[in-house]
Amino acid sequence: MRRNKKIWLIPSLVIAIALALVWTPTLRQGKAQIQNSQVAGGVSFHCNNGAVSGKYTYHLIGKLAGVGDSAVIGTFTQTYDGTFTGQHEALSFNGQIPPGPIPYSGTFSVDSNCVGTGGFTDATGLKVTFKYVVMERGNEPRFLNTDAGNVLSGVAKRID
Repeated sequence: MRRNKKIWLIPSLVIAIALALVWTPTLRQGKAQIQNSQVAGGVSFHCNNGAVSGKYTYHLIGKLAGVGDSAVIGTFTQTYDGTFTGQHEALSFNGQIPPGPIPYSGTFSVDSNCVGTGGFTDATGLKVTFKYVVMERGNEPRFLNTDAGNVLSGVAKRID
């Protein structure tokens, strides 16, 4: 009885190894195809102004020079031509809540490394500069105010 089991064991192992060798390239190819199709329908992502065109909400928190603890929430819309408009919906400057919303407009530019820069002037005349990194295929830019003395950062989320 033991000898019959050994006779069948060897051909079974040979068949299993042969099947594994035949299926492995197919499985690898299928996996690569799935990964490529998950990249926006097979199209690769390129960082540029168009990657972040659209409407966003945002929140920023930190400290502003001469003001103290600060928080801002709002919305903005960016266009492929590198311009944007928006408004601070609500602000808190060291616990003081100024009336809002406060509209603003400005320009931005995104390079191929997914780093953006820009600036805007709001309705009160305040000028702001910033840098950001493009994350989540343009759906989640992360911002840092680059004006001297400020430590203000936050994230935006695409809503369109």
